[in-house]
Parts: sequence; C-alpha cells; structure tokens
Amino acid sequence: MKLIYCLHQYFLGGVWVV
Repeated sequence: MKLIYCLHQYFLGGVWVV
C-alpha cells in the first residue's frame, strides 16, 4: 500500500491505494 499525501492531504490527510 502507498500513502499519497499529494492528492487528498486537505481532506483525508492521505489516500491509501493498493
């Protein structure tokens, strides 16, 4: 899994993508 802060750091604080 990778934690992407660049996409939704304003909403979820990061998006978990498999």
